[in-house]
Amino acid sequence: MKNQIKYILIFFCGLIFAQGNFQILTIPANTRMLSLSNAGHAMNSLSSSTHNVASLNTDNRLNINFNSHIYPASILYFNTEARIPLQNFICSFNYANLNYGEFKDAESNYSFNSSEFLFKGTIKTELGKKVSFGASFNYAINKIANQFSHAMLLSLGIRTQLNNPKFGLGLAINNIGKILDNTYGINENLPTSFNLSTFYCPKNFPGFLLLDIVQFTNIDKIQIHLGLEIKIGDYLLVRFGNSNNALDLYDADSSYFPGLSGGLGIISKQWNIDVGFFNLESAGIVSSLSIIHKI
Repeated sequence: MKNQIKYILIFFCGLIFAQGNFQILTIPANTRMLSLSNAGHAMNSLSSSTHNVASLNTDNRLNINFNSHIYPASILYFNTEARIPLQNFICSFNYANLNYGEFKDAESNYSFNSSEFLFKGTIKTELGKKVSFGASFNYAINKIANQFSHAMLLSLGIRTQLNNPKFGLGLAINNIGKILDNTYGINENLPTSFNLSTFYCPKNFPGFLLLDIVQFTNIDKIQIHLGLEIKIGDYLLVRFGNSNNALDLYDADSSYFPGLSGGLGIISKQWNIDVGFFNLESAGIVSSLSIIHKI
């Protein structure tokens, strides 16, 4: 029964976020992205864990990030990152793990673990403080029992923003690469995607409206992600999100808001703390926590 629940949950995650092999490449990589339903990739971020690496913040302080999601059926995601400012560039280094847990073969009773791993290096620079360019180089591993798949990938991004009005636009292509050694020798495509992201702050509105449009090369359906981030005072952020993929979660037991996500962010001089959730309807709730230490 536990195996069946995990298989169903992995299927739901694939419907909402991931397309194809290596789901660790497409799920929200931090709490902010999870609570915004994977919208907001054009906004400046203290993390390179977005789908536009040109959005990495150019703040001149070192920061260490810890991100974790807990899915139903004890599926765990963990991502740690160091962001390092240099003279003309910003660099970051990530390690992430998506652990699906233990499975048991129904016929042989053989138990095995399934996990995915990601190692990522990112570099970003600016041109005249108007346009940002970024690139990331990734090495991904997919492990099922004692079988391994390996992939080398490249992601590229560009973004720009205006301060009056507060408007930003980003364009990225993610996960260009090749699977070097497939687990079962099957020809599978990586989840390569084109991402168009934008944000806008209406006049006298204390927050941002977020829109991301994503097209994967291996499917025809376009994904549309919407997010809302509101700042309350100097220290609190409230976030909500949804996407057109949320309709795939709808069933007879669904709520009025399938796929709704949300969360809170607390900002201070040295620490940022984010908490968030994502509603997988019948499959359960994803909960998430991120901590950013600014040194």
